Amino acid sequence: MRLPTLGDSLPTIQLERKISDAAAAAIAKHHPWLDATYHDPNLLISKSSTVLTPQDGVLFHLIKGQLDERMLAAARPSLLKVATKRVIGGFRGASSGGLEPALRRDGSVSNHMRVPFHQNLAEAKGGVIGFFDRTSREDYCRSTSFTRDHNKEYSELLPYFQAVNRLYKDYAPEKYAAQAVHVEATHKDWIIPETIASTGTVNYNYPTTAHTDSGDCRAGLGVITTCCSGTFYGGHLCFPEYRCAVQLGHGDVLLANVHALHGNLPLLGSPGKFERLSTILYAREKIADCGTLTEETERFEAQIAWGAKKKSAGA
Repeated sequence: MRLPTLGDSLPTIQLERKISDAAAAAIAKHHPWLDATYHDPNLLISKSSTVLTPQDGVLFHLIKGQLDERMLAAARPSLLKVATKRVIGGFRGASSGGLEPALRRDGSVSNHMRVPFHQNLAEAKGGVIGFFDRTSREDYCRSTSFTRDHNKEYSELLPYFQAVNRLYKDYAPEKYAAQAVHVEATHKDWIIPETIASTGTVNYNYPTTAHTDSGDCRAGLGVITTCCSGTFYGGHLCFPEYRCAVQLGHGDVLLANVHALHGNLPLLGSPGKFERLSTILYAREKIADCGTLTEETERFEAQIAWGAKKKSAGA
């Protein structure tokens, strides 16, 4: 079968919402693990397509097999180095079924909330590349730890990110332009070079629960790619409100509305015998509020000084 070219328009599929507002709200609140009941078998989309909905307009563009095999092979080692933090015991509650109080070594319950063990997450890892905006805890913009500490690998991933960015521009020009406006208002210190993304999340063998992404630029799309090896089944990305699933395979690109409910089917295969690396590139909504690198470094130093002064006063 001939792969789509940049001159092609993708076949369009129009979907209708299949569940009530109350049912959608319940899914969004409880973040369930997904199974085949969350998609209609007739709506397992496995060919290049544009999928539209009355509520959201573009739900996603699926572009099959557009990433060069050599580029995927070159990117894989660095992507694996990004995705090293285990999901179990971490903080990604919305995409992992929620957080629970962690147990101390003596068996007592602590005040810290963590992702509990679930068999679906036994091999799941993740990490972030690029840049973060300010938060209540860290009131300064900054590089992710990977970007700061692994400059060589970060640089080696730039051709991959830039190639994906070009596909975004070619296949979703209106959304790309809207996100570009947001990025143009952001200092270049916080943008991945020659892209309109500030940040990338890399997931390793991570079947997420139903969730919506937060903090992403609402004007744009999440740009999802996959790099796979070995034999496994499942992992399809589901959009429960529309009873729709996407078969996202090796070298495919999905330009998706990540503010719609979505999550993955479980990954089934022999542990250690397969890899599903997914990368999501996006622009942080509040990244445009960041100053220059110098200004944000000064904010960081001021926060450290304030903390030291407060600790000294309480001593």
